[in-house]
Amino acid sequence: MLIDFHAHILPGCDHGSDSLETSMNQLRMAKEVGITTVVATPHFYMYHDTVDSFINRREHSYRMLIDATESVDLGMNIVKAAEVTLYIDLPSLEDLNRLCIEGTNCMLLELPGYRWSVWTAESLSQIIQGRNIIPVIAHIDRYDAHTVRRLIELKIPLQLNASALIPFSRRSKYMRMIREGAVHLLGSDAHNTADEYKDFARAVKILGSQMDAMNRNAGILLDGESIFEKAHISWEHNVSL
Repeated sequence: MLIDFHAHILPGCDHGSDSLETSMNQLRMAKEVGITTVVATPHFYMYHDTVDSFINRREHSYRMLIDATESVDLGMNIVKAAEVTLYIDLPSLEDLNRLCIEGTNCMLLELPGYRWSVWTAESLSQIIQGRNIIPVIAHIDRYDAHTVRRLIELKIPLQLNASALIPFSRRSKYMRMIREGAVHLLGSDAHNTADEYKDFARAVKILGSQMDAMNRNAGILLDGESIFEKAHISWEHNVSL
């Protein structure tokens, strides 16, 4: 049993899957890899959408996909969630908690594309302490070393895209971070095609036994608990970046 913690597989919900056919191809490929649970994370941008309109659109796409998977007995567990872009005033957004992974207080967050700033840390702290939300930072392979180091210091769960493990030049860095307890979750970040699941399959082989730990972390978060309260998580502040 494998868990894909980050995927854009809901048809027409964002700029991920463009159709039901694309979504079904994504899920068939995911099943071939051995994935049994996909966390569906369409993008949410607070300046372009409202929580209500996003939830309604997601529900429509989800129901369409669930009906299709049941008709072919695909046997895939699809969990409703969102990939929420962090803005300075995101912590004050009404109904922010509705964007958490369904049944949990855990939220997949995408950081802005520019360098870490004071407000980044303040907004994350407000989300954690003021809104009682456990943030998970999406695709940490996209951020610079300074940003990743700050996230590690804040003890925030980090998700790696499977594709980051494919280039040999980057692999040793991320494998070291995984072994040292700095990276906790794996996601396909699948969008328009199913090709990302080829990378996911290769990443699973590269990770070996480390994939078991990442899968356990995903299961813990989907159960609504914090991974840092669990004994199998080791945390080192001297992680090599």
